[in-house]
Amino acid sequence: MAAAGPETSRKPRGHSHQDRLVYTISEAGRLLGLSRNAAYAAAQRGQIPTIRIGRRLLVPKVPFHRIVEVMATGSAVTESASKTSQRCGAEVAAEGEAET
Repeated sequence: MAAAGPETSRKPRGHSHQDRLVYTISEAGRLLGLSRNAAYAAAQRGQIPTIRIGRRLLVPKVPFHRIVEVMATGSAVTESASKTSQRCGAEVAAEGEAET
């Protein structure tokens, strides 16, 4: 019997889930208890902050958790989700450039 080959997982090596700066729409929806379709609808309405990198639509972790915290505590929101996600997108891009 042949030995099992290497795993065919598509996860990036050396990066844990906690190290990532973004979620997929589905992951963010799962954290909120939403279906995939409901998560995409919420993102389209601006209720989930998003950034577009190429063809991928991603949810930056910091603005996402900030918005969830504000909604949970009932505090007033001072800036829209789209402005927050745009600012975070610039931060993510700057961090990516700094790593290279």
